[in-house]
Amino acid sequence: MGSPSSYERLTRALLILLLILVLQAGYTYALTLLALGSGAVEVLRESYGTYDPASSAMEAAGITLLALLGATIMMIILLKGAFTLMRMLVLGSLFLSDFFAILMVIPVDILPEDWVFAVAGILALLIVYVQGIARSRWANTVGLMASSGLVGVMIGSMFTEIQISLLLVGLSLYDIYAVYRGPIRRIVTYPASISSKRDVLKGLFAQMDGISVGIGDFVMYSALISNSAIIGLRQLILTSLGVTLGAVLTVIVLLRRHKLVPGLPLPAMLGLLFLWLSFLY
Repeated sequence: MGSPSSYERLTRALLILLLILVLQAGYTYALTLLALGSGAVEVLRESYGTYDPASSAMEAAGITLLALLGATIMMIILLKGAFTLMRMLVLGSLFLSDFFAILMVIPVDILPEDWVFAVAGILALLIVYVQGIARSRWANTVGLMASSGLVGVMIGSMFTEIQISLLLVGLSLYDIYAVYRGPIRRIVTYPASISSKRDVLKGLFAQMDGISVGIGDFVMYSALISNSAIIGLRQLILTSLGVTLGAVLTVIVLLRRHKLVPGLPLPAMLGLLFLWLSFLY
């Protein structure tokens, strides 16, 4: 999350963030119901799901290292000034992730089989345009919400609660490093020659009156919420409350420190805490 310019702007941004999180939770739940109805959750869990702690830990470590590698490559491309290449990679990655996520939630039984890929492609292109090309900042935010919800539901459907828990721990540790010492800090704080090229990264950050939240944070919020929704309504409600509370606390820390802070650790950890506490009752 990026630095605020004033207390008033940050307060306003906090209210906007709360509204977005509530809408995102409802949107994620709706997508999860579609995924359950299409049978995709069962198929994905059979292919990727496991309750083995050792396998889950190794998987989480691998994904975390891939995230670090991806951010490092992005940083190098930007520092080299290869903005066109970076733009192509951003838009291409957004399209592919949206396309495969949409395939998972489309109700195939009401569409002709030959239409499924075409419809998924058209919807993915529309989301990418709104998220990464449209001139309106609010349109970009709406597109980011649509994209992160889709990808988050795909991840939440693939993994069991043990897998998603260990993955969030690993990515939270990565987020702390990346923001304070690693590639994200370099990207955000680089001199004006790079800052003036921020349009290259359009679609990867939601801008809200002084707060900048990365798409990766929203993806993992949605992944945790979707994962809990598959378990039950009580888990969904408590996990959503934990994620929202964590986001609020993160903004409070941002207000007090007036600098970059990682946006994933507090929402993820409180969401996981509330999720596991829900099994006790």
